[in-house]
Amino acid sequence: MASKRRASTARQRARYDRATRKARAAERVFVRALALLQKSIVLTYEKRLDPLVRKLSTDAKNPAGASVKALEKLVKVRIAPKVSVAYARMAEAVDAASEEYAVTLGIGSSVLSKGVREQIETRRDESIRLVEDAHRRYAADVRAVFGDPENTGLRVEVLQAKLLERGNVSISQAELVARDQTTKLLGGLNQARQVEAGITEYIWSTSRDERVRDEHAERDGQKFSWDDPPEDGHPGEPIQCRCSATPVLSN
Repeated sequence: MASKRRASTARQRARYDRATRKARAAERVFVRALALLQKSIVLTYEKRLDPLVRKLSTDAKNPAGASVKALEKLVKVRIAPKVSVAYARMAEAVDAASEEYAVTLGIGSSVLSKGVREQIETRRDESIRLVEDAHRRYAADVRAVFGDPENTGLRVEVLQAKLLERGNVSISQAELVARDQTTKLLGGLNQARQVEAGITEYIWSTSRDERVRDEHAERDGQKFSWDDPPEDGHPGEPIQCRCSATPVLSN
């Protein structure tokens, strides 16, 4: 009996791995889209602020405060619609992968259930919020460069390098948002479909590589209840968690 359960779990893991590969393809597209969006924002800042960088280099005092605030308002209007479009493409592919996996278990449905819709909408709104937060942090970093008295009189190239560094950080943050929200969506859809099918328990499964957290590696193969999540959440909920929930199916 135990060997049959292990074989069944292994088959489910293989099926989920296929769904994950499809989700990762969608994730890569989403990462590129958010990175390009943030790059366009950074380029807008750099172009508009270049004359002020040169003024700061010639001993001007904090010339960019009002300009950065104006830029912040100008570019923020781009974020929600562009993130929404990129997210919709990713979510469609991830939902299809999740449903395909569920169908192999006999719990799939071609109808978007309430739980599935809620997961998709929640992750979309969170993606927008997080990219907006990354933009606000970038704007604050830019203001800090201009507001630091130690930067007054520095060579233009040095000041530009400081701004470039902060721009690169903001792009990395946007990429992190895309990766994390894709993983969270796949895990959330998996959970929604299992719960709606009446499945109450799952087996924690890791990706079994060197990137797995120690505490998650300890959970590998352990049974958990959807009603009683671990301290940091179900598989996929912790930031950049790539673990999965293999459903415990009744005989």
